Amino acid sequence: MKLFIILFFSVIISKSFGQTYSNLISDKEIEELILLDIKISEKYEEEPKFGRKKVSNEIISLDLVIKTLEFTFIDFGFDFREEQKQFGYLFQKESFEYYKEQAKNQIKNSWNLKSNEAKAKFKNEFSNNYYNYSIPLFNKEKDIAIIYKTLFCGDLCGHGAIEIYKKSDDKWIYQTTISLWIS
Repeated sequence: MKLFIILFFSVIISKSFGQTYSNLISDKEIEELILLDIKISEKYEEEPKFGRKKVSNEIISLDLVIKTLEFTFIDFGFDFREEQKQFGYLFQKESFEYYKEQAKNQIKNSWNLKSNEAKAKFKNEFSNNYYNYSIPLFNKEKDIAIIYKTLFCGDLCGHGAIEIYKKSDDKWIYQTTISLWIS
């Protein structure tokens, strides 16, 4: 009985204070980056009255993100623009091993974010003009982050890109966007 009580409370405590999105990266870092990207992303006119962006509650699977990145940068041989070439090392085979480790440690498939500051409205249902985000992928030093995001704006209307952020003086700073597809 003592063992059951101890086990019960350890499960409760781990659920209350454990990681939500990943066993490898802290929730604080993940949420900080996603909210920053939502805040600085261009807003489409879906809710002009409230000035909010619609964001899907569903998290894009990191397995899907990694397969997309591998195809685009390794198999296909993406041609970087001049100002993006400095980030080419993030998309070499060696980097993908750590990304795959992060994907194995993804826990949750839906966001649990407080969005007041980012002016976002998280939605379960799908409609036009909404964003969808992956959990950020980090380099081993955790000073560079890649976010895969999509915008769906209607039938045959959408855009998929990665946003690259660099940490400087404990603050994440947007670096560049690499567009992957458009419809």
